[in-house]
Amino acid sequence: MALFGPLVPAGPLIVLVLAGSLDALDAWEPPDGPVAVAGSAAAFRGLEGALDEARTHVTSDPLWWYPASSRTEVESLADQIPEPAWWLLLEGSPLHARSLWRHSKLAERWRHAPGPVVALGSSGSVLGEVMIDPRGGAPTTGVGLYRDRVVTPILAEPLRDRTLTLLGTGTRLEELLPDSLLLLEVSE
Repeated sequence: MALFGPLVPAGPLIVLVLAGSLDALDAWEPPDGPVAVAGSAAAFRGLEGALDEARTHVTSDPLWWYPASSRTEVESLADQIPEPAWWLLLEGSPLHARSLWRHSKLAERWRHAPGPVVALGSSGSVLGEVMIDPRGGAPTTGVGLYRDRVVTPILAEPLRDRTLTLLGTGTRLEELLPDSLLLLEVSE
């Protein structure tokens, strides 16, 4: 497994956990208490199937399910969801997730959450200040929860070369492999 960052962050940090897959997430020990599962990114691949898949790996109890698939639903949920011990953002369409989460009340809740925010696969790439548009490899704006690197699912070689050229030499690109587990601080 590829593991980046300390397993136990020094100091009282809000942590983002970016997992390449549910299997990679098995290596992480979640806090005790309820988990709020946001299915927004999974809207196009099937919300209920994504939840069933998550349940095979997530043993936290209770598991609160929030399948918001529109911006209106996301904004409404931000006001209604009680504070969970941690958040789980399911894998799915990064561009759909960005359209729902960027500049949302829900993203602000994640920024100030007392517990970790865990994002699976491409959902984690959306949370950065910069994300990679999966349609052509160009950098674009993300949700803005972390800086200093761009995280993306594995890129095909021609697309990776284009992305590196567009990012320039000053930006760190990390490809999130299926067995990767990346721990980051939330940027203010």
